Amino acid sequence: MAHNVISSLSHPSLQRALRLVTKSGRGSQRQVLVGGRKLVHELGDTFPIRELFVRKPLADDHDLNFEICHVVSKKVLATLANLPDLEDGVVGSFDMPAVVTTMEHARVVVAIDGVTDFGVL
Repeated sequence: MAHNVISSLSHPSLQRALRLVTKSGRGSQRQVLVGGRKLVHELGDTFPIRELFVRKPLADDHDLNFEICHVVSKKVLATLANLPDLEDGVVGSFDMPAVVTTMEHARVVVAIDGVTDFGVL
């Protein structure tokens, strides 16, 4: 499994992902960033992972299904996840689900925006 190592903040994939940190960027690209191995894993079982950003290369026997994987610094991961310290070092980008106009065909998806958790609750 090839991993694309990103060492420059000007890399196009990183620039695209950094735009997803803002509400307007998420709206214009119709994608969201999700941080944390467990959540990325659970969502990846149902929705395709467009890009995966990791701190360390994944083992060959991983079971995540993604289009492309990038190895980035801890600081970049924390910025993408919008968390001061992302312990497990995984952030994934996902397409936003299509807007459903009737409840007949709706799938339940809850996305929470703007949550800050300093781990002291």
